[in-house]
Amino acid sequence: MALVARGQSPHAAVGGRQGLALNGTGNGTMGPGGARGPPFLGLVPPPPGVIPNFQNPESIYARVLTSHLITLSLAFAFILMRIWTRVFITRAVGWDDCQ
Repeated sequence: MALVARGQSPHAAVGGRQGLALNGTGNGTMGPGGARGPPFLGLVPPPPGVIPNFQNPESIYARVLTSHLITLSLAFAFILMRIWTRVFITRAVGWDDCQ
């Protein structure tokens, strides 16, 4: 975290900005052509053609749920294979399986 001199904006210490970026220009003024740019907060503006949406962002719930279910299914399958091998193939189930 950068140290901020007395009287200096905390955002001026980060990349020389004088304030939070509240529109596409980054300085709170009108953008090219007199229209306000898309709002963004951060150190770097979004790539060309990307409009950030902080009020109603795109949900990634389905992707997260799918990845969790796939990972959980694979882990469960590998645990079942280990138990099957220890019980029916090696016939050597012991306390080391409980630790």
